[in-house]
Amino acid sequence: MKYDFSEDWAETIFIFLLIVGLVISIFIRVFFFDVLILFVAGILFARIVVPYKQKWRLPYIILTLGFLIGYLIAVKQGTRIWLFLFFIMGVVFARIFDLFREHKGR
Repeated sequence: MKYDFSEDWAETIFIFLLIVGLVISIFIRVFFFDVLILFVAGILFARIVVPYKQKWRLPYIILTLGFLIGYLIAVKQGTRIWLFLFFIMGVVFARIFDLFREHKGR
């Protein structure tokens, strides 16, 4: 079976982002930076995936989950649930900001 990046790009980048999340989480020693990284990752996720209401961007969701899973596997301080909640808070913050900006633009 031959590997074709044009067909398997999502799985390849998923593994890469999983490893990147693991490495970043291993080297980050301060809980504040854990929270900050996942909050910003939530904001980026919301800015990339959520605006496309007509069609879901499943590959991008998979890529984000790769980073999130990799990061949460190797986290040392805090609980994984709290860090996951900060990721969700980043998504909610970005959506509220987008809705506010859309409302203000009218």
